[in-house]
Order: sequence, then structure tokens, then C-alpha cells
Amino acid sequence: MKASKGIGIRLYLLIGFVIVFTLSIISFSWITFKNSNEKYKNKLQATAEYINLVDEARQAQVDFKKQVQEWKNTLLRGRDTESFKKYYSQFSQENNNVQTQLLKLKEDMTKRGMDTSSVDTLLNTHKDLYNKYNKAIQSYDQNNIESYRIVDGLVNGMDRKPTDDMDALVKQIQDVATSETERMIKQSDIDANNFDRNLIFIAIIGFILIILFTTLIIFTYKGITRFIEQFKTLLKQAESGDLTIKGEIYKKDELDELIERFNRFIYKVRNLIFEAKEASATVVSSSNEIMNSSDEVSRGAEEIASTITNISESALKQVELTDQRNNAVKDVVEGLNRITENTFYINELANKTIVTVTDGTANLKQQIDRMSTTKNGSQNVSDVISDLSRKSNEIGRL
Repeated sequence: MKASKGIGIRLYLLIGFVIVFTLSIISFSWITFKNSNEKYKNKLQATAEYINLVDEARQAQVDFKKQVQEWKNTLLRGRDTESFKKYYSQFSQENNNVQTQLLKLKEDMTKRGMDTSSVDTLLNTHKDLYNKYNKAIQSYDQNNIESYRIVDGLVNGMDRKPTDDMDALVKQIQDVATSETERMIKQSDIDANNFDRNLIFIAIIGFILIILFTTLIIFTYKGITRFIEQFKTLLKQAESGDLTIKGEIYKKDELDELIERFNRFIYKVRNLIFEAKEASATVVSSSNEIMNSSDEVSRGAEEIASTITNISESALKQVELTDQRNNAVKDVVEGLNRITENTFYINELANKTIVTVTDGTANLKQQIDRMSTTKNGSQNVSDVISDLSRKSNEIGRL
């Protein structure tokens, strides 16, 4: 029977399914969480960058307001040289801060792929405003109490355009940050829905695999249980001496292979018992033949004994009756011939007995020993006859 691996294949499939499912879950979880982590990291980074853009825009707006304030301080409080230098220096410093902040803002907006035309416009208007302020400040007279009004009148309303541009820039960046934040929130909702959908898909696949695993396990368990119950019944019947049993084969797997081997074992045992029965009958028949042969040997021995007696009587008659010597010698010769024929017959019976015993079983050893004893007795008889023949010849020479 070709070895079948049904149970082994099912178990290996079960292990393979579990490993594949586990690895799939681990891989999916790892990839999903990695992607989610990367997305959240990017979103946090983008949020931080937009917050930084808003802060930079507001900082530029604050610095611009400080610049305007320092301009007013220069006109109102710069009546002495030291105060004028102080406030005008702070005015120039704030101007540089605004320019620097706007350039940094433009660079960061470029990195985010945002439109920087409003920043360029603001840079130009702010620079133009600074030039006009510098030109107007040349008309400032520290000794004229009304000089600040004159200078302020020269630049009156010029800061409105940069202020509006600055407010528009801040609003633009805030709107972009808000829009991007809303977009990231929506994308997060989409990602969450996709993740939930993937989880549902995996749960469905897992449920199907669990049903498959359970069915496979139950199927395998039932097969093993059926095999155990049937094998117990077969062993019980075999123990009670019933050798006509035969196991039923359901499928070609390892367990049914054992059942088939058990059936062949019982069949061989049954055949061995049948052959032993036939051998026993042969032994009985051989025993009967041996007994018959023994009877024949006994009858032959009796004839030999009778012949010996006759020879002895003839020898006595030869001593007593010399005249009847020739007849006696003749009788002796005839007796010797009969003895020789009987000896050959006894030897033939002995050989037949030995052959019969050899074809028998070991249980007839006692009969073989008895036959060996009979053979030795026959040999002794032959020796006696030979001695009698020798003596008869001596008598004949007298």
C-alpha cells in the first residue's frame, strides 16, 4: 500500500494557514501603523510649519507696528539729539527686522509651495515706505516744536498700504493654514475609514479562516476518534479469539493504512493457524504410520526370535544326531537366509520410520528415540545371528 499522508497534509495545511494568517496580520499591522505614523508625523510637521508661518507673519506685523511706533516716537520725542538718535535707530532696527522676517516668511512659504507674490508686494511697499520716511525725516527740525507735524504730514497715510498688505498676508497665511488643517482632518477621517474598512476586511478573512480551521480540526478529530473506537473494537474481538474480523477503511490516510495493515496481520494469523491445523493432521497421520511400523518391527523381531530358537534346536539336533548334519546345515542355511531377509526388512522398516519421523514435528522426538532403540535392538539381533552363523559353520566343519 502506498503510504498516504492525509492527516499530515491537513495538519501541515492548518499550520501553514495559521502562519500565513499571523504573518499577514503582523505585516498589515506593521505597514498600517508605519504608514499612519508617517502620515501623522508629516501632518504634525506640516501643522507645525503652518503655525510657524502664521507666527512669522504675525511677528512681521508686530515688528511693522513697532516700526511705525518708533517713527512716531522719533517725531514726538526726538527733540534732543540723543533722543532722536535713539528712536530713529530703533525705527531703522525695526525696519530691518520686518525685512528679515518677511524674507524668512517668503523662504518658508516657498518650501510649502505657497504663492509668495503677496510677500514680494509687501517687501516692495515696505521698502518704499522706509525710503519715504527717510526722505521726510530730513525735514525734521528739533528746534521747531511744530516740525513733527510738518514731517508727519509728508508721510501721512503712507503706512496704510503696507499695513493693509501686512494684514492681508497674515490673513492669507491663516486661511491657508486653516484650509490645510481642515484638509488634513478630512484626510485623517478618510485614513481612519480606510483603516476601519481594512480591519473589517481582515476580520471577515479571519472569521472565514477560523471556520476553515475549525472545520479542518473537527474533520481530523472525528477521523482520529473513529479510528480509535474501531481499533479498540477490533482488538477486543481479536483478544476474545475472533480472527474473522476486518476493519473498515474510510479514507486513504495514515490511520486507514494502519487498519489495512491490521487486516493483513489478522489474515496472516488466520492462515498460520489453518496451516498449523493441517500440519497437526499430518503429524497425527505420521504417528499412526509410525505405530504401524513399530508393530511390523515387533512382528519381525518375534519371527527373528522364533528363527533363533529353531536354529538353536537345530544345532542341538546336530550335536545329538551327527547323521542328520547335512539336513541340519541345510536348515541352518535356510534359517540364515530367512534371518538375512528379515534383517533387510527390518532395516527397510527402520529407514522408513526415520524418514517418517523426520517429516513430522519436534513433538515426536520420543517416538524417534524409541525407533532408535528398536534399530539398536535389531543391530544386536543381527550380531547374534552373525555369531550363530559363525558357530553353525564351525559345526559344519566337524
